[in-house]
Amino acid sequence: MKYYTAQEKQSLFHLAEADEVLFGGAVGGGKSYAILWDAVSFCLRNKGVVASIFRRTYPELEKSIILVGLDCIPKKFYHYNKKEHRMYFTNGSILEFNYCLFDSDVYNYQSAQYDRLYFDELTHFTKSIYLYLLSRCRTTKPGIFPQIKSASNPGNIGHEWVKQRFIVKARSNEIVLREDPETGATYTTQFIPAKLTDNYYLMKYDPQYIKRLEKLDKEDRRALLE
Repeated sequence: MKYYTAQEKQSLFHLAEADEVLFGGAVGGGKSYAILWDAVSFCLRNKGVVASIFRRTYPELEKSIILVGLDCIPKKFYHYNKKEHRMYFTNGSILEFNYCLFDSDVYNYQSAQYDRLYFDELTHFTKSIYLYLLSRCRTTKPGIFPQIKSASNPGNIGHEWVKQRFIVKARSNEIVLREDPETGATYTTQFIPAKLTDNYYLMKYDPQYIKRLEKLDKEDRRALLE
């Protein structure tokens, strides 16, 4: 897309073919931006599809992905309904911006159906929220591959389950076949590690950002920088 040029790790995220994909690691790696443009590109390439980007709270969406999206996505492709938190594209596709704060909030989406599902800051979610919303990712449209794609930094309440689901036994960018120990169901995952230094634009225009991260305490520094 001429309005967006993906960097190397972002390109790997866009091309990932596993059922569930995680673009994870240090802050500033361009992860949220990749999620936004992956969702927009999916909607523009396919007529009449519905995709959703989730964060834990709506204010988090409004201050990040929605704000960036309204600024950088050409208005000729869509109109935004602020009340519904939806982008309506000219080809009939829809991109929703949703939140799920409490486990019980998943039932707000009980009747929803998404051709593609995104989670920004996946480790902010509980495993039960993630697994329930996975059940909303399905399609009746020919040629569409239902896929769940996420981005996250380490830490927070979901750190351990995300690590077990995506990181353990994974190699960078390789597809891993996994089996649910409770149900026996199989699925594939793909982990794409992100580093701050992967983001050319941040390194170019704010080279002192690394210095600011180095001032954090040891644990925060390890999670956000290393």
